[in-house]
Amino acid sequence: MKILITQNEEKQRLAKVGLKLMSIPSSEEVSERCFSIIKRLLRDDRKGLGEASQFAELLIQTQLTQQKQNRAKLIKNQRNENLMKQKSESSHSSPIASTIKKAITKLQSQRTVKQQNKNDTQATKKDKPT
Repeated sequence: MKILITQNEEKQRLAKVGLKLMSIPSSEEVSERCFSIIKRLLRDDRKGLGEASQFAELLIQTQLTQQKQNRAKLIKNQRNENLMKQKSESSHSSPIASTIKKAITKLQSQRTVKQQNKNDTQATKKDKPT
């Protein structure tokens, strides 16, 4: 009878391990990372830890790893948004836009020169004795 109980317990343990392994995401990168963590947790010098402790440590390690990944993704997304914003701002400096900007600048400088000439002419007229 004792043999049946141990076989039953072994089946239950295998079922638990199977469920835990099946809960690992299908992405190759994530699953490889989980297997690495499991390998570290199941080293010979850690066999004294109970199953609950090992599982808790596995959860903690995977959550920490996930947080690091989320933080890295967030930073990457912020960088991409900043780049997109810069590109959209600099998209106005396309060849056509830069030509238009140059033309506007040229017109503004011509207007400024004309206004200065006009002011000079008026000032000279005032200075001339009549």
